[in-house]
Amino acid sequence: MTEPLRHQRLGLQVALILASILCTLLIAIRFVLMDQMTYRWLIVPNLLLAWIPYLLSEWLCRIYNKTNRLTIGLIAVGLAWLFFYPNSSYIWTDLAHIGYLSKHESRFMLHYDVLINIMTAATGWLLGVFSLHRLHMLVHRERGAWLANTFAVLVLFLSSIGVYLGRFLRWNTWDLVTKPISIVTDSAKALFEPEALFFITSFALVTGSLYFVLYYWKRSPH
Repeated sequence: MTEPLRHQRLGLQVALILASILCTLLIAIRFVLMDQMTYRWLIVPNLLLAWIPYLLSEWLCRIYNKTNRLTIGLIAVGLAWLFFYPNSSYIWTDLAHIGYLSKHESRFMLHYDVLINIMTAATGWLLGVFSLHRLHMLVHRERGAWLANTFAVLVLFLSSIGVYLGRFLRWNTWDLVTKPISIVTDSAKALFEPEALFFITSFALVTGSLYFVLYYWKRSPH
């Protein structure tokens, strides 16, 4: 890795850490103002879980760049990344809580709650975007653009299924280990249920379009 690229990556990590700290501070201020623990789940566990795929993608790329070959350990890290990746987009669905949690509060707190939720959701989503972009570029370098883009689209669609399972069926990431058959069964059923398929497709199109806008912006000359 070149020195400028190393500095760029370090700068990105620092910015993401600072954004996460800001999310925590915004919620802490709300605790003080309202004397309520509302929205604590945005940080623990949701934002913390969103950091996992980012860190796993960093680990995976470092392993591959050292070995330059596909190993069982690398596949295991890749699967762990895929399992945790939906957590980075899941926080967007927490925006649904704003309406009824803030309806008895002042307009000031309502808008403050909007800022908290959007800031946290954007930070979590960006953690996922940067982790996917890192692996997207790795596949592009090793296997070409067509396979790399197919990989990204497939990940975004599978992630949308994961968000559906988490939000509506209340499955957790670790249930993939303890109850894999039940999750696979529910995932298959969702593809044949109109409302579930509508949500999954819509979510995949929205997150996918935003991802590819940033992806091609990153690759365009500035």
